[in-house]
Amino acid sequence: MLGSLFLSPLVDKGDRLTVMMIVNIIRICALLSISYSSEIDSFSTYALIAVLSIVQPVYMSAQVSFLRLITPEDGMISVLRDITNIEWLTYLVGMFAGAMLAGRLRLPGVLALSIAALVLSQIVLFAIKRASIGSAGPVGTLSSGTILDLTPLYPALLAVFLLNVGAGIINVYPAIRATTGGELDRRVLLTIVMANGAFGLLGALSVKPLFASLGALPTIAGTAALMSASLVAMSLDAGLPLVVASSSVMLGLGQIFAVSAHTHMVSSVAPDRAGRLSGLFQCCTYGGVASNGIIFSILGDALSFGKIVLMCAGSAFLAFGVATFAIAHSRISHPTARKRWIRDHPMPRDQLFLLKPTFEDPAFPGKEFYCWHCALIEGVLSAFPSRRTNIEVHRIAWPRPRAELIERLGVDHQSVPVLILDNGSAVPPNAAFVNGRAYIDDPAAILKLLAVRHGFPEPHP
Repeated sequence: MLGSLFLSPLVDKGDRLTVMMIVNIIRICALLSISYSSEIDSFSTYALIAVLSIVQPVYMSAQVSFLRLITPEDGMISVLRDITNIEWLTYLVGMFAGAMLAGRLRLPGVLALSIAALVLSQIVLFAIKRASIGSAGPVGTLSSGTILDLTPLYPALLAVFLLNVGAGIINVYPAIRATTGGELDRRVLLTIVMANGAFGLLGALSVKPLFASLGALPTIAGTAALMSASLVAMSLDAGLPLVVASSSVMLGLGQIFAVSAHTHMVSSVAPDRAGRLSGLFQCCTYGGVASNGIIFSILGDALSFGKIVLMCAGSAFLAFGVATFAIAHSRISHPTARKRWIRDHPMPRDQLFLLKPTFEDPAFPGKEFYCWHCALIEGVLSAFPSRRTNIEVHRIAWPRPRAELIERLGVDHQSVPVLILDNGSAVPPNAAFVNGRAYIDDPAAILKLLAVRHGFPEPHP
């Protein structure tokens, strides 16, 4: 919770790929220290585990923020769906392999495998960084604002917290039932976990069509209601088969809820707010799970297991109520309604700055000049007038200072032609950043982007 609340916002101010690589280095160092520790049950080991916990949400926020920076908002559902699918596939493989290797590997061997995986991740991240230098922007160029900028998303964040207050029980429920039923057996627990993982994967696979057909908020509300029903089934305490059924269904629904809620919130903010938003999302998730654990610790001896689970079901149902309230106050939940809203409330467009056709240079008295780069782009705009509808063309005077550019990019960036990109759109790898804005000032790159972003023909090679 501390990492997601206080460290995740820093992601928006730096190079996201670099942040992920730094987190991996911290993880590797911590795991190496644990593996060489003489006493595993020591203060230093717990401190290292705390460090690993703090940096975990930072990595996820950097990952989500980077992907939001290079992905249009309507593509985030596919991106987060794919991430969740990969996570659940590796979870299933890891659990199966862990069960096979548990009797053969001691802790140092397990940690060595984890370190090897992190080293491989570091290599992949380095390759991505080399291939997309500049895509995440230099350190210090983007501002993450404050949590007040995310006020419209507070109902969704509250729904995430309430849902996890109830659904947090899934972390301990299989073990509790197996233990109290006298069936604490490695194979039994592995069966429960593998069944849970399979349904989690199914949920992650089905989230995109549901999201596309129902919209974000109805999907969130519907899964919250169904998860509440699953918790009611758990409270019946009807034996181990119901453990597998109810917990597995709950995990599948949980993936649909989580991916839909995360997508809805991340795609509703500009790329330079995605890290903070993802941190708040994780904070609400961890806070809900922690609250669930506190409830069990305090009430475990005073109330029966079934009654506590019913309380969890009530919290999940409150999440359904909050999401339903948000639907009633939202006009853009469904994709069709969202497109209509965007049509009626146009987003800021790319801004193209060119010099006015003729100008004089005091160094060459009596002569008129034109910028041939600007003239080339002007010719392309004139040849295809129907394709420039989402471009704001500004023609400015040659003499400096050029106030229009200084206002947007600062005094050190007055070169023309320059294309300033819409903050809510995907950013190409060769874009530069200043004052929270992405821009391209290379004429050839501008012509290429006119083709990619606005449907102009491409320049012949």
